[in-house]
Amino acid sequence: MTDSSPIDSLLEMYLFENSTLLEQLENIILECEHVNAYPAAAVHEIFRIMHTIKGSSTMMQFNHIAALSHAMEDLFAYLREREEVLADYSQLSELVLQGSDFIKIELLKLQNGHIADEDSATLTHRITAYLDQLKTSQDPCPATSSEDDHEIGLANLDAPAAGFKAVVFFGNDPGMEGVRAVQLIQSLEDIEANYSYHPKDSLGGAEETAFIRNHGFQLLFQDKHNYSEVHQCIREACGVTAVQLFDSDADSSNHSHHNGKRDHEPTTAPRLAHPSSKNEAEDKVPLAAVERSPMQSASYLSVNVSKLDELMNLIGELVIAESMVSQHPELQGHPLEQFKHAARHLTKITKEIQDKTMSIRMVPLESCFHKMNRVLRDMSKKLDKDIRLQLIGEETEVDKSIIDKITDPLMHLVRNAADHGLETGPEREAAGKARTGTLTLEARNTGSEVMIIVRDDGRGMDRGKLLARAREKNMLYKEEADMSDREVYQLIFMPGFSTKDSISEFSGRGVGMDVVLQNIDSIGGTVFIDSEPGHGSAITIKIPLTLAIIDGMNVKVGSSRFTLPISSIKESFRPQGKDIIRDPDGCEMIMVRGQCYAIIRLYEHFKLHSDVQTVEDGILTMVEVDGQQVCLFADELLAQQQVVIKALPVYIKKLTNLKGIAGCTLLSDGSTSLILDIPHLISH
Repeated sequence: MTDSSPIDSLLEMYLFENSTLLEQLENIILECEHVNAYPAAAVHEIFRIMHTIKGSSTMMQFNHIAALSHAMEDLFAYLREREEVLADYSQLSELVLQGSDFIKIELLKLQNGHIADEDSATLTHRITAYLDQLKTSQDPCPATSSEDDHEIGLANLDAPAAGFKAVVFFGNDPGMEGVRAVQLIQSLEDIEANYSYHPKDSLGGAEETAFIRNHGFQLLFQDKHNYSEVHQCIREACGVTAVQLFDSDADSSNHSHHNGKRDHEPTTAPRLAHPSSKNEAEDKVPLAAVERSPMQSASYLSVNVSKLDELMNLIGELVIAESMVSQHPELQGHPLEQFKHAARHLTKITKEIQDKTMSIRMVPLESCFHKMNRVLRDMSKKLDKDIRLQLIGEETEVDKSIIDKITDPLMHLVRNAADHGLETGPEREAAGKARTGTLTLEARNTGSEVMIIVRDDGRGMDRGKLLARAREKNMLYKEEADMSDREVYQLIFMPGFSTKDSISEFSGRGVGMDVVLQNIDSIGGTVFIDSEPGHGSAITIKIPLTLAIIDGMNVKVGSSRFTLPISSIKESFRPQGKDIIRDPDGCEMIMVRGQCYAIIRLYEHFKLHSDVQTVEDGILTMVEVDGQQVCLFADELLAQQQVVIKALPVYIKKLTNLKGIAGCTLLSDGSTSLILDIPHLISH
């Protein structure tokens, strides 16, 4: 099977479409789970997704995926046709997420060229069994009572003229309905006195208990002045699984409410609530995930990323060719007005094509951010922590290749913040904080870069503890007293560094954060940490908008050319010998406006020959990364121009003396220029 095989193209499309559908499915499930309601639009969309996956999997003969998706399709077909609302959706959400995870793993196997043959029978059987439970629980369950039963419940007592009526169902403990009703009455006595209830003698016997079980415990409130408090009290009462509220003025004002607290959920067959609660569910659930469906709009076209990469490479060649023509040395000094006019027009068109092509590659961080919902959802359950995820600036766009490279590091930072940073509920309450911790993901543009911030309101970092652990592991690289807070916090990015004494599922081995730093470094990004003990930490990632084309300043060193990213340059100046000083270790520095800056002589760093070695004859360029500055010494500045970043050839990468080089590019005269890795030069 070759790369151009039609089967490969079909498989590629299958993987792309189903991965997109699963991502959308997961977002829908998480949103619905959050509000414990599945509105009709969500149920229909999930049904459509599973139907599509089933069809495409059958066509591709991935029968185990087709069987699983068929079972999930049946489940949502039932919910869609019956338009019924469950009192508890946690089991449904868990099953669907497990099904989604199963299919995602199988797709990942296919994507990596492995055989996707995991047995889905067990999970398929569990979903089918759950559907059977739904069907069988319909009749005996009082909350799923038919319209006739509902009418019976209404007929027993009418709502007071100026008040309202509540019908309460207790579903967790069969036979205990009478006791639960008495407990509810005792709870209400503290906030409301003007009400009556039926049956009057809730503990009277089997007949009263059966009435409560079948028709609900009925409470009549004579006015509505305490409506909210009463409603909340009923919902939070022990054993309550469903509440129906009735106004006296109109049937259309009837409401049904369900207790979403897990302590009160049934443990066996899922109960069905009355269909009248459907309207409330529709109002409760934000349908953003449903409306975000990327497959529905005909105004969008899916394009293979490799084709965009090829297009970007061609645009890069066009930029270089345009520069080589317009700045050709043989044209210098000639009065070629018409040529210059045409060259300016060509430059303008080239720039527009370049901007349009780059805009095609720009993708919102939204999909990357929303993946963290699932990560935190699973972690909060396993760690028994209440965690709220806040997303800010998710519409911020970066190059597709950047998103592919930051998703894993970002996921690791989120997991680390949830595990290390955020406290448990009791710890937070003891510290005077809200029980639920907040983890914020924020993105914003800052010129040619994007800042992504992972912030938590947890315990913060302990400088003393970090230093102690670094001292214990002999990882300190300078005197503790000379280390700033940021330098101390950066210790967590060192390989093997961990403050945890035990290894858990999520952390403790001291690996991961160093990989995060390496991945961010590989795309020319930087990471720094701010933290305040007791108030939380913020890890900031600065990444370039794109890896393809940058604005650069070309400098000459001997016979070599180097390119400095314009975004890193603060200023360039010709130094005076009197400003040069050396410290006791012999390191060369220059005094600029009362501040000392280290000097890196590029010809020394890269072991090149240069006739310009006296500082007055060369040029210094001050560069800055994350507040740290150094001055680079070169022979002369050449010109500023846009450069296309090319990866270094493999055989050159193997040379150990080329550290500090991020890539290479072609200049307008056809020569090659090496692009400096400024963060590496500063850090080393």
